[in-house]
Order: sequence, then structure tokens, then C-alpha cells
Amino acid sequence: MEFNWMTTLATAFNLALLVSIVIGLYCAVRGYKNFLNRNRELERKVDLILSKMDQENQK
Repeated sequence: MEFNWMTTLATAFNLALLVSIVIGLYCAVRGYKNFLNRNRELERKVDLILSKMDQENQK
């Protein structure tokens, strides 16, 4: 039985590439989720400030 080193090397390279793509996608999704949460929190704070300013103007 002949053992082909090039096939093994190509398979290992493809597997490493696949794993790196999966990790990259996971990090991208996590970063996007953090961005959305930060944006939502910032919007909430701006709404709170605007409502306080509106209450002060109505007095």
C-alpha cells in the first residue's frame, strides 16, 4: 500500500482552512451581535436623555 504525502498534506490544509473559516464566521457573528447590543443600549440612553429634556421643557 502506497502512502501519498501530497494527498495527506492537501487534506490537512483543506481541513485547517475549513476550521479557520468557521472560526472567522463565528467571530464575525459574535462581533455583529455585540454591535447590535451596544447600539440598542445607546439608543435607550439617548431616549432617556431626550425624555428628561422634554419633561424639563414642559415645566
